[in-house]
Amino acid sequence: MKKGYLGIDTSNYTTSIALIDEQERIVLEKRKLLEIKKGTRGLRQSEAVFQHIKNISKILEDIDEQRIKYKISAVCSSSKPRPIENSYMPVFQVSKTLGQAIAKFLNIPFYEVSHQEGHIMAGIWSSKFPNLDKFISVHLSGGTTEFILVEKRKNGFSEKIMGGSQDLNVGQFIDRVGLSMGFEFPCGPSLEQLSKKGIQGKITIPSSVKDNLISFSGPETMAQRLISHKENLSDIAIAVLHCIAKSIEKALLNIVHKINLYDILLVGGVASNEYIKQYLLRKLSPKGIHLFFCSPKYSSDNAVGVALLGRQKNIFT
Repeated sequence: MKKGYLGIDTSNYTTSIALIDEQERIVLEKRKLLEIKKGTRGLRQSEAVFQHIKNISKILEDIDEQRIKYKISAVCSSSKPRPIENSYMPVFQVSKTLGQAIAKFLNIPFYEVSHQEGHIMAGIWSSKFPNLDKFISVHLSGGTTEFILVEKRKNGFSEKIMGGSQDLNVGQFIDRVGLSMGFEFPCGPSLEQLSKKGIQGKITIPSSVKDNLISFSGPETMAQRLISHKENLSDIAIAVLHCIAKSIEKALLNIVHKINLYDILLVGGVASNEYIKQYLLRKLSPKGIHLFFCSPKYSSDNAVGVALLGRQKNIFT
């Protein structure tokens, strides 16, 4: 019977499981978005936990069907947001507890990783990132805006935060503006579509970057003012994305020049935005900076990276 490795991730807005084989091929992957009331900015942790528990029982039925072909050799769960001390969020206790229970029942190893490590691993796997011992990862999502120095280990990564947002995260900036425009949460896809109708440069929202730190609170205030003044929404949308891309460019250049690493992996839902991606490629590639983007399919929250890390830990631990 073939070996399989099970990954489980229960993030703020998605219940995810993935089963991969020994060749790092996906056998099965399932995700279910949590339900968010229209007009709200997200979910309380207690409500998210409740929805995860309901979702898990449904998507695990598909895993049980695969046990005819695959012997699950290890279970890996995301148990916290980041691989740092005191990093905690209640939603990840669902994936941790479930993973421990499955591993105990099957008498197989259980491993814990962070949600962020899962994103980075999914990015390495899906972008064909070069086999490097040290690199920079940029994690852009609703809950995170971080520039991370990553060093590979046999059974995972070590990470050091080099910079990021000092107030709003990039996804929060997008969602707050999008909600004011009448979009449903999360607003990223809708804002990106609207921006395609806008004229770049017609409206300018200045970026705010000091050394390795970005501030999005000022730009968000300006965007809200423009909306209240009835400026063209599509022009505001593209101005918001341009401000974000410019901010990332400035901070990333500051970091690259300090530590002399030129291979950059971008992960997280916001990293899949096409305007931001093309802007960064156009501005940074001529400067010898090599950008790799996680595949859009695996940029949003998923358990594939978690399963891949479980396989790695099972082999090298």
